Amino acid sequence: MRTPNAPTDWAAVFWQNECAAFYGNPSVTPGDFALGVDSSAKGKGKERQADLDVPAPPPPEDGVTGTTGVDEDMGEDWKEYNPPAALTSAPNVTDDVLLGILRASIENIKSGIEEEKQLQAREAEREMEPEEESREDDAAENVPAIEGPVIPEPNPTDVIPVKVTRDDEAESSPSAITGNGEGSSTSAGPPKTHRKSRRIMERILSRFGDKEGSSSSSKGLFKVGSNASKSSIDASSSSDRTKAAKTQPLLVECVSCLDEFPPKQTIELPCHNYCISCFLRLVKSASEHEQHWPPKCCLNEVPQRVVMRHVPRDLGRAYTARLAEWALPVGERLYCHRGDCGLWIPPYHADPARRTARCAAGHRICTLCRGAQHAADDECPEDRDLALTHNLAEDEGWQHCGRCNALVEHSEACQHMTCRCGHQFCYVCGLRWLSCGCTVAQLMERKDAAAQRRQAREQREQQADAELRDALRQIDEFEREEARKAELLRAEAARLEEDRAQRQLEERVKQESLRRHEADVKFAALRTALDAVHDLQEVMVRFQHDKECELDARGAEEAAAELAGRNRAELAAVAEAGRKKKAAKEKGLAAEHAARAREEKAAEDAYKEQLDRYFSTKPDGEQRAAQLMREFRRRMDVGWLAWSKWRDDAAARHKHEVDMDVTIRKELMAEFELRHAECVLEARTAMQRRQAAEVRWTTLVIAERVRMLAEMKTMELEDGGETFYSMSEGEGEEEEGSS
Repeated sequence: MRTPNAPTDWAAVFWQNECAAFYGNPSVTPGDFALGVDSSAKGKGKERQADLDVPAPPPPEDGVTGTTGVDEDMGEDWKEYNPPAALTSAPNVTDDVLLGILRASIENIKSGIEEEKQLQAREAEREMEPEEESREDDAAENVPAIEGPVIPEPNPTDVIPVKVTRDDEAESSPSAITGNGEGSSTSAGPPKTHRKSRRIMERILSRFGDKEGSSSSSKGLFKVGSNASKSSIDASSSSDRTKAAKTQPLLVECVSCLDEFPPKQTIELPCHNYCISCFLRLVKSASEHEQHWPPKCCLNEVPQRVVMRHVPRDLGRAYTARLAEWALPVGERLYCHRGDCGLWIPPYHADPARRTARCAAGHRICTLCRGAQHAADDECPEDRDLALTHNLAEDEGWQHCGRCNALVEHSEACQHMTCRCGHQFCYVCGLRWLSCGCTVAQLMERKDAAAQRRQAREQREQQADAELRDALRQIDEFEREEARKAELLRAEAARLEEDRAQRQLEERVKQESLRRHEADVKFAALRTALDAVHDLQEVMVRFQHDKECELDARGAEEAAAELAGRNRAELAAVAEAGRKKKAAKEKGLAAEHAARAREEKAAEDAYKEQLDRYFSTKPDGEQRAAQLMREFRRRMDVGWLAWSKWRDDAAARHKHEVDMDVTIRKELMAEFELRHAECVLEARTAMQRRQAAEVRWTTLVIAERVRMLAEMKTMELEDGGETFYSMSEGEGEEEEGSS
């Protein structure tokens, strides 16, 4: 079931889902964001608004007033929601019967919903069974008769692809289909594979792959057939590649020291290569520290055969010993008890029958207590001493090792403790060393607390002994007093039994009438109290719904106002940016205009000076210079007009781009407002559906409580009456039999 929804913070929802990418990321331009806008949403806001509108609710049943304006005609969807929290609130109700009804009513409806779901599931399964049986019958009827496979006659010129794999894959490969060449075909058994030649081929291919730096050459598909020329071409091309690879020097990088070495001077692991010194250092570190065990490269364990092949003999013995020792869990390892020895004892040096083990130095230990071997006639006091040890450790404040669970006592110095298994931990809290912030003062407090616990334990033992003695005395006195009272009660009971037998028949009818009257009064009071609870819970549900609607409307209004404010600010910013862009563009064009004017003036002056120098000594020089000057100015005017036209076009294009930016921003903001309205409407519809479900829950729970109270009244009246009449009839029969 869905949990009741809290009032929605529309501003947070909308800005998180829709506007974060636009307003939160300054690098996003309107053009980029416009690509993500759903064009189909434009012009359809009214249709979606009409689809999401919720009609006005009909008047609710059983006194639940329709103050929330929700639609209660939900079908079966109300079962997917939880009941309102107000149904579990019953202030000032102390009657156990009412409290039981209030709790059981909701559980009864939930159980009914669950049973209905299970019943529907069983009915669906029963409906599916005939269809499955019919499909199975149809499948059985359509099964064709089993005939021998029709295999076409093979063509001698065909080439059969053969996949070269490992030995186990080659042996398990499917059998080949061969023909007898006479129009018939048979399915032959597994072919006789030549293992030796196949293995030789694999080694050759793997050798080629090693030389060429490729490991996939031995796994390719080769065509075996009568085409010998193609095979020879392939062999020659592979030999050429091999020769070319031989001529190129190949170096491999060590992943540890990052130096480059020839491949023969490195050790290849599943993921990287190591030089010999780095590999030996890796294995040695792993053999000396269990936290580094086993030696790994990129979380891949180094194979044992690779280690034994490349390490010296002494390091190989140490690696083998650590492999056997650290393969066992910490709790199952046995070590020599002597402090000057402490050797690990292999499992095959332990005697489970005698519960003893012997280290390589000849020292024997007990496998139960891990101490020295006990005498032949003595048994290990592990069970008794272990309990006492734990009690003592608790009183003394000793700590257990977090790895091997051994007890460690603190004698002096700081709280840093190191167990014999190598585990380092804090003596104050027991956590791994350097993972806590405990101090020496806390250590002293722990030791002082242990001393106080010892004193408290001794006082408790003394107090327990005194209380035990006092309790035994009181029990003796109580038994004597109870025996005396029992004797007096038996005598009094015999006398009262005679009187009760005389009054019982006379008072039975009166008691029954009083009982029925009391039941009526009691259940009338319960019904009044239950109605008061129902009225209160209905008011609480209506108040909660009205509050949610108010918060929803306020949140939607605030979110819309915030969105409008952001849009206004954004439009103002965009307009200001556009104005600045226009001003910058106009300033740039004006500067370019002034520069071109200065350049043209300088060019005109220079040209005129040249003409004056050239025509100063020639006849008619002034007229010819003036004519050439006019031609020069005319050409300059043509260029100036072209540049002016380009300037006007550039200014118009820039203004159009700035205006388009503002237009796109306005369209995006309109789309944001539409999406915000849709989001508010969807969440409001969800809230209204939940409120309708809660109203439906309230109606059903109230009806269930009324039914339960009426059923309880009927059972009390009827069961009490039957009990009364059966008792009176039985007593009458007993009296007749005795007479």
